[in-house]
Amino acid sequence: MTGIAHLPDWAALLVSLLLILGASIILIGALGLMRLLEGGKVDLDADVSGYLGFNLRNPHFASQAITLRHLLLHTSSLRDDGGYFWPATTALKDVQPAWSQLAGPDGAERLPRLIDAVCARNLDVVTFTSAPAVDAFLTSAIEQGVLDQLLDALRTDVVAAAVGPVTAGPLEAAGVTPIIPERFRMGALIRLVCEHLALHQVTELSTALGPVQIRGRSVVFEGRAGQLAPAPLALFRALAASTGAVLTRKDLMAHLPEAENEHALDMAMSRLRASLPEPRLVATVVKRGYRLNV
Repeated sequence: MTGIAHLPDWAALLVSLLLILGASIILIGALGLMRLLEGGKVDLDADVSGYLGFNLRNPHFASQAITLRHLLLHTSSLRDDGGYFWPATTALKDVQPAWSQLAGPDGAERLPRLIDAVCARNLDVVTFTSAPAVDAFLTSAIEQGVLDQLLDALRTDVVAAAVGPVTAGPLEAAGVTPIIPERFRMGALIRLVCEHLALHQVTELSTALGPVQIRGRSVVFEGRAGQLAPAPLALFRALAASTGAVLTRKDLMAHLPEAENEHALDMAMSRLRASLPEPRLVATVVKRGYRLNV
């Protein structure tokens, strides 16, 4: 059986051709690794150098070990710039990979920060490209004690996007319904996320001063955008949801769970008005509270 390398001109697929089978290799490699993990032959958090037989380090962060978990989650600080192909006679230990100079293999720190951002609703969407990554994501949330908050966010305000049904499996088992592209490819996933955000994650408001949009952490008014920090954004979303009704200070404090007193509310409201493209979008109702200026 002969395959076709290029359909438009029906060029034959030859044995000598090199093909980048990234998606297939990820699946095959992950399955093989999980079999080894189940058999107790590997440790996801052990220094991978012990399995390779030579020292693997990002020279810019030489004191930080690289683990199998880092490699699976794409947080090892290895970059694609180093290329994919080398002569068959080249030993793996002799390959000179490209390394990030800005960030080391700190996936153990980045993942909790990502989970915190999802729980705080600071993100519109979180994407997943492999089932092991989803498992690590949920396991880390359990270890942090925030699984319920994470799942609640993913079921309501933060969209989960999976590259295909296999990746979506652990999410669906946890009660989260992710969006999945029709073609299980990265490009299709990116397009789907962009289309979904444009259709569903933009809030349109009518105010006394003119139309306003909330796009993620941005508030857009008359072509000008203001970027809001988490606390001011929570206040503005609460005011927007009230559609002009007055919210008392107590009402607004409920949207700032980390605020210890009303001074924190005053500071957040001050930052909100300073960050908005038009401060008058928020109106003060004397001795009562605040409202959206509709």
